[in-house]
Amino acid sequence: MATGIINGKDAQMPKTEERVSNYLLVQKNSLQANSVALVTNLEWYLLLETSKYEISYKKAWATIQCESGWKETARGDNGLAYSILQFHLATFNAYKHQYGWPELDYYNPYDQIKLAVRMWAEDKGYNWTCWKRLKTFADKI
Repeated sequence: MATGIINGKDAQMPKTEERVSNYLLVQKNSLQANSVALVTNLEWYLLLETSKYEISYKKAWATIQCESGWKETARGDNGLAYSILQFHLATFNAYKHQYGWPELDYYNPYDQIKLAVRMWAEDKGYNWTCWKRLKTFADKI
């Protein structure tokens, strides 16, 4: 598990990268020059999307971990919620059309990330129990 989670707005393209199966191996540019973070392609995509909207990568990552454990086939709410962000189909379809993205696919975890990050940027985090829980916790600190 990666220990060096960075905020999306501080993200920079890595100087060295190597694709290994379904993972992206990223050399961290820090005082710990020899440390390496192993992140999935989905985590990398989350970092890119959160940096576009200046959303906390840590909070977004923790929300997905809480909602589904990053399991792409996760089901919740008696089968109504699906994939890593536990969208309900009706909610996903409503927001993808509201944002002018009719091409987004409910069953695609990358599209779920794209839509969720945009929703979080517009204070629509109330659609996720875990996002609300993390916000409440953060507000108390």
